[in-house]
Amino acid sequence: MSEPPKSEGLLDRTLQFLTEAAAECLKQPIAEVGRWARRKVLLFGVGLVLLCTALVFLLVGGVQGLQSIDRMPPWVPYLGVGALAAIAGVVVLSRE
Repeated sequence: MSEPPKSEGLLDRTLQFLTEAAAECLKQPIAEVGRWARRKVLLFGVGLVLLCTALVFLLVGGVQGLQSIDRMPPWVPYLGVGALAAIAGVVVLSRE
């Protein structure tokens, strides 16, 4: 049997070199995209939790407010905390 032409070995080595070079060039950008994606997911998660907390406090405060219309309402703290949680959630979600 005859040996493969030398150009075939050169082609294999060139292909291997180019593959390794491309892999090295892509390692850092892929790691940065991963960090960016984790940060975005975490920020959206925190914002979602804060907005859900705001909704619960606002609804509970609204119900208690309807129950005690004629006197100083004890539900004001619920509405205050709910409003603050809503504002914080919007701020977190609007950050870049």
